[in-house]
Amino acid sequence: MSLNNSKVVRKLFLVLSLSFSLILSTACTRKSNEEATLVKMNLDPGLSRPTKNSKITLPAGYFPMHMLVNVHFNGQIAIDEWDCNEGKNDTGDISNCAFPTYIDFKGRTFPRGSNRTIQVLLVYANQEERMIFAYDDAVNVEFNNPEISLDIGSAWIQQGGGISGDVGGRHGSLKTGQVEGYFQPPRTGRPAMKLFDRMMFSGWFKVMFFGDAKVSYYHKDLLGVKTPLFVNKTLKDFQQSLTATNAVAAFNIPTFYEVDNHGGTDYESRKSGGEVVVLGFFDSNGVSRLNSSLFSVSRPISAESVDLSFRRLLNGSLLDPINTDSSFLAPDGTPGGNESEWSPYRLQFIPGIDPNQTEPMIQTHGMNSSNATACVGVSDANPVSEKCIRFVPGFVKNRLLIPFEGPFVATMDGNHSTLIKNDSPTAISWKFLPGVAGVAVHGLALFVVDREIEFHNDYLCKDLALRSGVIAVANPRIYSPMTPVVSHKVLVPVTATNGSGSYDFTALANINNQQAIACPFTVVNGLKYFSPAGASNHGFYDNSISSNIATKLSIKNIGPNPFPHLNQNACTPFIIEALDNNNNPGDLPNDPYQINIAQAEGSFYTDENCSSVVSGPYNLNHHTVMLYHKATNIIGDVNIQVSADGGETVQLLASNSINVPVQTVASPVNIIIYAPLEMYTTQCSTVIYSIADSSGVPTAYNNTSVTINLNSTATTGYFYNPGSCGSGSISSTIININQTNSFVEFSGANPELINLTTTNGGSLVNIPLNSVNVVDPGPAEYAILEGPENPSTNICTKFEIVTYKVVHPGLSVRANAPAGINYILANTLGGSSYFYPSSTACNADSGVIGLGSTINYSQTGGTTGKEVWFKSTLGGYTPFSINVSADNPDFSTSKSANIGF
Repeated sequence: MSLNNSKVVRKLFLVLSLSFSLILSTACTRKSNEEATLVKMNLDPGLSRPTKNSKITLPAGYFPMHMLVNVHFNGQIAIDEWDCNEGKNDTGDISNCAFPTYIDFKGRTFPRGSNRTIQVLLVYANQEERMIFAYDDAVNVEFNNPEISLDIGSAWIQQGGGISGDVGGRHGSLKTGQVEGYFQPPRTGRPAMKLFDRMMFSGWFKVMFFGDAKVSYYHKDLLGVKTPLFVNKTLKDFQQSLTATNAVAAFNIPTFYEVDNHGGTDYESRKSGGEVVVLGFFDSNGVSRLNSSLFSVSRPISAESVDLSFRRLLNGSLLDPINTDSSFLAPDGTPGGNESEWSPYRLQFIPGIDPNQTEPMIQTHGMNSSNATACVGVSDANPVSEKCIRFVPGFVKNRLLIPFEGPFVATMDGNHSTLIKNDSPTAISWKFLPGVAGVAVHGLALFVVDREIEFHNDYLCKDLALRSGVIAVANPRIYSPMTPVVSHKVLVPVTATNGSGSYDFTALANINNQQAIACPFTVVNGLKYFSPAGASNHGFYDNSISSNIATKLSIKNIGPNPFPHLNQNACTPFIIEALDNNNNPGDLPNDPYQINIAQAEGSFYTDENCSSVVSGPYNLNHHTVMLYHKATNIIGDVNIQVSADGGETVQLLASNSINVPVQTVASPVNIIIYAPLEMYTTQCSTVIYSIADSSGVPTAYNNTSVTINLNSTATTGYFYNPGSCGSGSISSTIININQTNSFVEFSGANPELINLTTTNGGSLVNIPLNSVNVVDPGPAEYAILEGPENPSTNICTKFEIVTYKVVHPGLSVRANAPAGINYILANTLGGSSYFYPSSTACNADSGVIGLGSTINYSQTGGTTGKEVWFKSTLGGYTPFSINVSADNPDFSTSKSANIGF
């Protein structure tokens, strides 16, 4: 599971549920212990709302957050889990969460046998962001009968209820890669249960701990070897071990209300806080380092208040400063207040150390700020350096009191996504943490996607890279069918000399109001290992242009070293930058700025397929541009140099010419298949076929196309061309000259375990992908109205009511709705717009579905969506909404759009 720390603290959508009754039934007809067993755990509905007579007792105001179930068998472990899904609970109110009625391990079967161990963990949370754990297990369980039922939950052990918090800083191991967090069960000898997947970059980390529930964190390398970072620790352990001599400090963050004014008087508030932050430097054993000239934590030495953050206790309760009409209340709780009246109640950091204080924002444990010797001379504008971390109270609004996100240094506005605007300069700028650039991160993949999203899926960056054609992506299995469309991508190299950078999207067409995403990756043996989650301006510096003046131009080919050679006939990316005297990005004399590229052989192109050649001077916008080079008729060194065009008033120095050898490309020898971890009977899944060299690195043929025959053992599964799934199946696909991958879609109607294989009739060796699980996701849980954001005037436009089920935390797939749901359609435009049952009726203006009419909708035969068509006569950017109400409130949905494009 990936229990995302920022989501736990910001919006408690996560839900934990558990079951009492475990039912197992045979899934095949083989004999004796070879028979397979299907595990189904039926959940007691009373777990969602325990009462005083329940085996679990909760204080008032605690609700389900998450459930985790582990089954141990034959030296293996199977995991199933459930969260309160944001798609059904978009209010962020955990009181809406309730456990499902059963857990069935997504239809997975288990071999018969004895000595099975089953563990269950429930997590409950309240609006104060405190959590309670409930654990129980069953050991020595036998899976030897066609059906077996046992009770789990007769002896719950409860922990928690205290404050939780983040622990972050730099670990002396200086490791990079995946970090796994485990809950340690309170019974002796029980296996730990995995709760968290996080990342570490050159030792920089941010993880979550709890007041009295023990958690362990381990670094996991690419070979699966685990190294302990922190073992069996609670948040209290960290706090109580700190003294004034440690280069680690703990801070209390009380509950408070954040207020956003959206640039006007339309105020919005959000309850926040109620946590502890532990910040500093740890040695390679996870022990707090001693404060010295090498390691320090700094915090303000005088009281400091935070704008638009308020803490006002009225009659013992925290008062929300914003009224239901989006205006300020008065501090006495009556309407008609204003921001100035709330100034005395702004959240304030109070200097000093008092471990007994829980109300103010204060340091509670650890080093005194006056001892922060390593921070002397470090600029206040730089919250993180090699030897100093600053506690910046103003960062509390953005949940960045540990002042970094992933590998990026944080800024005050770093926790908000930014939509690209074509009508003003838009650049993403970033700064890496010390020791990260060129070591833990070798490159950034920058994507522009078709909608604003948040990162619930740990595999999103890999999905974006694969679906946009980035080559040599490690372990490339597409996990989420919900990956947004990439309209623009660029790969930016990261070396030890470019710890900060920027990229300008202003010149791109048709990207207005889309989102920019940066995905860091590390290169190992030629393969790109992406950070599990991307950053949507999380931790980025803001979009303002730097104040440094450019004095020179630089050109280099992309790679960690960079690449020592070019492949003949290969399309290789280069980055051209304007730099200042310190080799940092610099402002151009004028923007755009014309450059020339001199080259001994080959050509530069504007696209990654090397199809659109650069001719004449080229515009350098802001300070960076990505171009692609292709050498065709030479083996040996080529020289490439960039210079300013003669028409520029100020000539920048051509500080960097590059000599690189061109070599022949090793021919591909393998066919590699990449597919989802699971496929679903209710929707199409993307499968990638790639040709690669003997090391598994994708490598294109330069002089021929490859026809790949597609095979599977699925009884009802078929392959289709992308975008045509369900119509016109195919039996082969082609990888064209100078291409590496071919994308197809696969659809299967039966739940079954299948194999995918290929042949090509030539010298390429097939590497099969075995044991892909085709799963029936079960009945749908909620609906979403899908359709365009900007339907045109007088145009018949399709909208679709699509039903979904959560199959993994953060991942929903199409699923069949319960039969006979009645949908009632309504919109805010009245008689100027209508619904129609089909596109034909819509175009003929006949067969109108009246406003407020009922559509009897019963899904059968695997259908998961109901199409309705919409047309309006209005124009002029007219906003409206379509509302769909259903008998079952989980299937009610709505969508806002604008007419007139």
